[in-house]
Amino acid sequence: MRFGFCSSLVSLLALGVAPGAIGVCPSKEGSPSGGLAGGFGSPKDVDEEVQKVISEAAAVKAVVGALSRNGTNIDGTALKACWYTSQVVAGTNFRVMMSWSDTDQRWVEVTIFRPLPYANATAEVTGVAIKSSSSPSTTGTTAAAAAAAQPHTAAAGAHAAQRGSGTGGDG
Repeated sequence: MRFGFCSSLVSLLALGVAPGAIGVCPSKEGSPSGGLAGGFGSPKDVDEEVQKVISEAAAVKAVVGALSRNGTNIDGTALKACWYTSQVVAGTNFRVMMSWSDTDQRWVEVTIFRPLPYANATAEVTGVAIKSSSSPSTTGTTAAAAAAAQPHTAAAGAHAAQRGSGTGGDG
């Protein structure tokens, strides 16, 4: 039993998000309840699958970069994944709420897209928004800034934008 806990802890630490990190998590209450067809679902606790998606998308690196650009420097090991919502599209969109401090009343909403398995592509961060309990406004990055934080996704994002605009392909 004790070895199972230790191996789980080592696995979570290897994924880049500390399971016991101190952080003020935003409340799940008041978040959309998932009532719209095709929309994001109800908030859920972070599980092993979402931890793997966070790791695959290098979300910690994207969050640390976004916070740094906004004047907040943190060590990535301070990040805590609080909860998430998901939306099934041609793949899955995840919105993961992350926190880094027990005194800062801000948190980060990270949007990650995981393509369907047949696409043979990795999950990627498509947005990072820094949110605050004291203000409904947010500061953050869009898909372009997230792509800049992760150079390997820039070409994929441009390709997706081109497909979506109808300007690329066989017309």
